[in-house]
Amino acid sequence: MANILVVEDEPALLELLSSIISEMNHKVTQANNGKKALEVLAREKPHLIISDIMMPFMDGYQLLSEIKQRPEWSNIKVVLISASPINHSRLPHPDAYASKPYDLEIIEAVVKRFTNLAF
Repeated sequence: MANILVVEDEPALLELLSSIISEMNHKVTQANNGKKALEVLAREKPHLIISDIMMPFMDGYQLLSEIKQRPEWSNIKVVLISASPINHSRLPHPDAYASKPYDLEIIEAVVKRFTNLAF
């Protein structure tokens, strides 16, 4: 079982992603923005972070940058998700991108891909 942090500001989508991942028998930790995600990271180290890009307070790109700058977090896999066009030129690059609306099969494949690497 992997520990997966889901970062999403829309409550219904946060619950949907969390439910999908829980049904895959993984532990889910939730945050509704990037700043709260950093608070979670200060307490525990997830195997994977799945984060929306467009959020208040700190967007997904800013969160990714914070994670990759810190040696203790830099090896955590990060997947960014957005309903808007994704800027693939932004650095640092996430480990994967996904689009909204969520495709259940893609979410499951991404989770399996990165949680299999963790064990």
